[in-house]
Amino acid sequence: PQEQADQRSALLESLGRLSPKVRDAGDWEQWIAGIREKPNLLVLVAHTGLYLGTPVLEIGKDQLIGRHEIDSSLGGAAGLPQMLLLLGCSAAGVSEDFQPYPERFREAGVSIVLAPIAPIRGADAIPIARRLAQRLAEQLALPEPTAFGELMPLLRRELLRDGHPGVMSLVGFGDGDWLLGG
Repeated sequence: PQEQADQRSALLESLGRLSPKVRDAGDWEQWIAGIREKPNLLVLVAHTGLYLGTPVLEIGKDQLIGRHEIDSSLGGAAGLPQMLLLLGCSAAGVSEDFQPYPERFREAGVSIVLAPIAPIRGADAIPIARRLAQRLAEQLALPEPTAFGELMPLLRRELLRDGHPGVMSLVGFGDGDWLLGG
């Protein structure tokens, strides 16, 4: 639908403020090619589901990857600090098992993963990602650094105020003392 395409364009524009080099990955091969460029911020708006009984992430149309296939080729750019915004569905799924997607990406080398522990409506995922990207860009431009753990409650309040209740399910996996800005 056109609304989704417009939201996706707006998200890419917001991400462009963080970096002049933004890649739009419509499949996992494009995602892996982007990882090879060693980005600091990864944004993955994906659907979670089951395929033949195996938990999978889906991007694009029928672009599936099993949770067990998450390795350093999908995240973790050679030990560089990275943040992954993993949005869509219930990507953290901590009630399902003890190896949710965020933990798999952390094992793959991503420093911080921000993911929902409860379902986020599709209509909320892209606007939330867009606002998070805008806020991160604003934070990075400030002269004084702020710890990620201090920034997260502010982000939740701002997004909730703006009508995105799905933000209340976002949880940060990783080092809350990671400094942004400065």
